[in-house]
Amino acid sequence: MSDAHLKVAPYELMERLPETLLTGCYDVPMVAGKNILWCSTLQLAWDHLGDYIGSDPDLEKSTITADSLNMHLVNADEIDAGSHVAMAGIGREKIVERIQAALIDKFGEDVDTSLLPDPGAVGPIDLLAYAFLLKSMEFSTPFFDLDESIFVSSERTARSVKTFGYDPGRNDGDEAVLRQITIHHYVSRDEFIIELQTEIEQDHLIFARIPPAATLEETIRYACQLLTFGGDAVMPFDTDYPLTIPRLDFDITREFHEFIGIYLLNENFEEFVFQTVAQNIRFRLNREGALLKSEAATFLVGSSEVETEPPSFNLCAPHLVLMLRDGAQNPYFALWQDNGELCVPADK
Repeated sequence: MSDAHLKVAPYELMERLPETLLTGCYDVPMVAGKNILWCSTLQLAWDHLGDYIGSDPDLEKSTITADSLNMHLVNADEIDAGSHVAMAGIGREKIVERIQAALIDKFGEDVDTSLLPDPGAVGPIDLLAYAFLLKSMEFSTPFFDLDESIFVSSERTARSVKTFGYDPGRNDGDEAVLRQITIHHYVSRDEFIIELQTEIEQDHLIFARIPPAATLEETIRYACQLLTFGGDAVMPFDTDYPLTIPRLDFDITREFHEFIGIYLLNENFEEFVFQTVAQNIRFRLNREGALLKSEAATFLVGSSEVETEPPSFNLCAPHLVLMLRDGAQNPYFALWQDNGELCVPADK
C-alpha cells in the first residue's frame, strides 16, 4: 500500500517516528528509549485469515510477526462484540461489501476507515482479512488541564509535553474527580499502578509506572498481577495527592513489509501471495477520556520500607497504558511509553 492511499497529517507512517515501534507481536522485546505500541486488531485479522483457510497461515518464508501471531497469545473473546468487526473472505464473496455493511450496522454511516480497500480493488479470488476496533471511554467528570510537564525517558532525554490530571493546590479536592481514581499498587513515586474509571464499567483504563520486563507481554503480565479488581483499593486517593498524565493524540500506520511477496503453503491456498499487511492505531487521551480506533488488514502493594514523602502520581516518565475488559487475561490495547514522542507537545 503506497503513501498515496494514506491520509495526511496528523496521520503518520511509523517510519517517521524513530522513537516509537508499532508492533504486531505481543511478545516483542522491550527496547530502552522506545515507545512500544500494540493493539489486538492485527491478531484478530490474522485469526480470521486462519479460520478462512482452515488452519494457521503457513508461510513459505517465516517472519517474526507471523510466528508470534500464530502463537495466539490474545484472542477475540477478550474484546466485546459491540466494539469490533473482523472478517475474512475473497472478492467474489463480496467480502469488502460485507465488511462495510457490518461496520455501518455497528458504528453508523460515518464510520471512518483507512485500510479497507474499495470493492473494485479486490479481485474475484483476492483474499482479504480485516479487523476494526473502536472504543470511546469518557470520564463522567472531566479531569483538569495542567501546566506543561517534562517527560523524562529511560535514556534521560527530556521533552516538554501537555498534561492533565489533578493538582491539589489548584483543584481543591474535587470529589467527583477523585472518585474516578483507583490505586491498585503503590511502592513509591517511581512505582505505582492506578486506574481512571470511565463511563464503561466493563472496561479498564490502567496506568502502570513500573520497571519494564524483558518483553511487552511480560511487562503486561506483571502489571495485571498487581491489579485489585473486585477487592479493596490499596489506598484511597487523598485530596493532597497530585496526578500528572501526559496527553496523547496520535494516528499511526505501519506497513509490515516483511510479508510482501511471501506465498502461503496451506493446502488449496498455495497460489496466494501477500501483497499488503498493515495496521493503523488512532489513540487520543485527554481530560475528557480516551478514544481508541484501530484497524488491520492482510491483503492477501506495598514496600519493604516506609515512604518518607507523600505519594505523588506523575506519569511523565516511562510507564504502561492498558485498555482491557473485565475478566480478560490480556488487554486489547497497550502502550509502553518510554519517551514523549507521542505526547501532545507543549507548544501546540
